[in-house]
Amino acid sequence: MLEARFRSEAQATHYYNQYLALKQETAQTVDSYANRFLELRSKIDSNNNTPAVHVMLKFVQGLLSQLITIIYALNPGDVQTAIDIAKRLEGGLSLTIQQQNSYLLEEKVVQLSEQILAMQRQPAKIPIYQPLQKRQ
Repeated sequence: MLEARFRSEAQATHYYNQYLALKQETAQTVDSYANRFLELRSKIDSNNNTPAVHVMLKFVQGLLSQLITIIYALNPGDVQTAIDIAKRLEGGLSLTIQQQNSYLLEEKVVQLSEQILAMQRQPAKIPIYQPLQKRQ
């Protein structure tokens, strides 16, 4: 490969360090993390010399903590299987969070409605202007 001939040792080290430090960010999608992972992997191991299980483990270790345990327990055989599982889990987590937020919002509406009803039952307290009386 022409690119490999002209790549310096410093560039290779830079890519390798990025690969080692790569972690999925909190707001980052699995797809985005996986793309970056595969991009860096191709730069440091273009001939696929690393055993598939090591590549898969490195990918899984960089995922968000709520995904790691489940994916590791499912024991995917290669990185593509791990990516597919992570994407499905991410979708499920997203649905769960949306549902929880919906329930929380419904609870808040009920609480506010009860507060409004309670306030409507109380007589209004309108301040009455009373002029100060003169002292004699």
